[in-house]
Amino acid sequence: MAEQFKAKITTLEQQVVDLELKLQVQGAELNAARTTNRELMAQLNRDPTREH
Repeated sequence: MAEQFKAKITTLEQQVVDLELKLQVQGAELNAARTTNRELMAQLNRDPTREH
């Protein structure tokens, strides 16, 4: 019985590590998308041919 609990704990700990990594990747992707959005909006606002 104790071995089953240890195995389950190990599995859950690995899932936590995997989810933390996934969260970091998604955070990095979100930051990249925000940066791109800011750059595109800045370009759009500088475009002299754009109608206001």
